[in-house]
Amino acid sequence: MDQTPPELCTRIFSFACRDTGYTGRSLSLVSKYIRETSKSVKLQSISIHGHIQMMAFAALLERTPPHLRHLRYLFVSSHDPAVEGTDEARARYCLLSDKIEKLPKRLRDGSDEEAEEEEEALRVEYECLYDVLQSKAKLYNARNKCRGKPKADAFESILRNVASTLEILEVNLDHDTAIHTNVNENLALPSLTDLITHGAFPLSSTHQLHPPMLKPCHSLRRLHVVASSRQVHPTFFLRQHSFAPSLSHLRFSGLQQDEWVAGSVAIALGLVEPAPSESEVRPLPATIERILIEPSQPPPPRNGGCGTARLRYSLLLKGCRKLHERDKRVVLLRAPTLDEQHPAAPGDESEWLDLVNGGEGCWATHNAEQRGDGP
Repeated sequence: MDQTPPELCTRIFSFACRDTGYTGRSLSLVSKYIRETSKSVKLQSISIHGHIQMMAFAALLERTPPHLRHLRYLFVSSHDPAVEGTDEARARYCLLSDKIEKLPKRLRDGSDEEAEEEEEALRVEYECLYDVLQSKAKLYNARNKCRGKPKADAFESILRNVASTLEILEVNLDHDTAIHTNVNENLALPSLTDLITHGAFPLSSTHQLHPPMLKPCHSLRRLHVVASSRQVHPTFFLRQHSFAPSLSHLRFSGLQQDEWVAGSVAIALGLVEPAPSESEVRPLPATIERILIEPSQPPPPRNGGCGTARLRYSLLLKGCRKLHERDKRVVLLRAPTLDEQHPAAPGDESEWLDLVNGGEGCWATHNAEQRGDGP
């Protein structure tokens, strides 16, 4: 390989370095020649998770000469792993909950003294584990609050150092990081084509009418918004035009009690006239070709005093189906089953990696509702 022309090596490595960054790091260890011929592309695709990696990568970019910061594909999740022991305690807690739920009748009526003692032991351990989980959750939240500002600063530093070359970006910020992310200074991402956002970015997590963090990005063609109560709000249609004026594809995922979505999309597409209370909804760009809407699993039957949550979910689906009948650019996707690991989970890079390597990623429609799927 050391006899291969350097330009050809670099070209080959540009195709190889389209993962989470592992290949680029590995190439640097092969030989001096391989390190030199791969250094311009080894950072082109990077996935970073949590406080430690965010701080380290921000510092690495500050030390890297600008001509070597050729980062095209970036996945950022600020979510940190759970406090040590949390996963084991939660697994045991769920197991005990299942055992207690399935206790035979003889353990419930007190007719078997030995069995009654066994039940009591299960319940004592169950309650102790509940206290342990509560304690670990408090520790995790306290840790997150302390790390929120440093992670937000690191995130902004990373974006500003790679802004000119970034093409595909997925961002998943936890609440404490999002509230410290600076939305007062507009950031230009002139090469960005795909943005997948969980939570607030590039919109404010605390002020619904605050200007977006991004300057108008005319290269941005595809925007995937994974729902949260602060992100998919009717004012989204007021603010998205200011940072994404040339969209061709828009997707909403994880919707549940967002029955207003179909009405706002219909107004944004010019299918209906807005009522006075809906004047904040602005038209989607004329370049729009496809809108995908994916609901989450329905809420439990008893969620809401009068079944309100289930009713709102039903209205969401009904409105989206009617919207699809009026405009075939709108596609309603089936909700993922409980057995499916949904890509919206923090740290899941699968759809981002698929996009990086030329796949459809989150824009696949193989799970679209077919006629007759709805009630």
